[in-house]
Amino acid sequence: MSFINISSITPEHGGIYSCHARNEIGAISHSARLSVIGSPYIHPMDNVTVVTGDEVNVDCAVSGHPLRNVRWRKDNTLLTGGQRVADHRNGTLSIAQAAKDDQGWYHCEVTGNQGEKAVGSVFVRVVERPVINPFIFGDELKEGMRAMVVCTVLAGESPINILWLKDSVPLLHSEHRDGIHVTNLGEFASSLTIPSVSRYHAGNYTCLVASGAAQTSYTAVMTVK
Repeated sequence: MSFINISSITPEHGGIYSCHARNEIGAISHSARLSVIGSPYIHPMDNVTVVTGDEVNVDCAVSGHPLRNVRWRKDNTLLTGGQRVADHRNGTLSIAQAAKDDQGWYHCEVTGNQGEKAVGSVFVRVVERPVINPFIFGDELKEGMRAMVVCTVLAGESPINILWLKDSVPLLHSEHRDGIHVTNLGEFASSLTIPSVSRYHAGNYTCLVASGAAQTSYTAVMTVK
């Protein structure tokens, strides 16, 4: 059994409290809101990072009671519901299919029944998903031939990390594993070279690119005749 005790309660203690329990069979949770009569208060919110094209929801953690309304603004623009960037009027801000223009400061404004106000802010950073230039090995490879492909990152924010995998197993840049050579060509490109192809080299080769909170990959199949 577990419990929470608040010995001297204030409006700042208001909010949603959750209890989570887990064992080898499964997990369960229960949440309940604690409303404390007093002026509105907004708990600090962590800044958010979202990848272009993804969706993000931000909850304004409000306490105090009673409350008249909770609204979101971007800069000086009051947001409404039913839009791609929407204020759901329940403290939740949602951004669907995030775009670079959505980046910026968002402000949650809470008004109490007596007209008291509280404002909390969160910065939403939108990072661009990396774009890989497609590559192929071709379908005429025979044993003893040479093969080389280059993974080039056309878009994405620095710093960029590139990792090669063969059949989901990483190929490290410092290794010349089984005749497979991986070489960095600067920050935005990496080559994979096989000086003498054998049937062993057939398989799926994946270039995995990570850029901040975003990542993407491209896979090409090598077939050896």
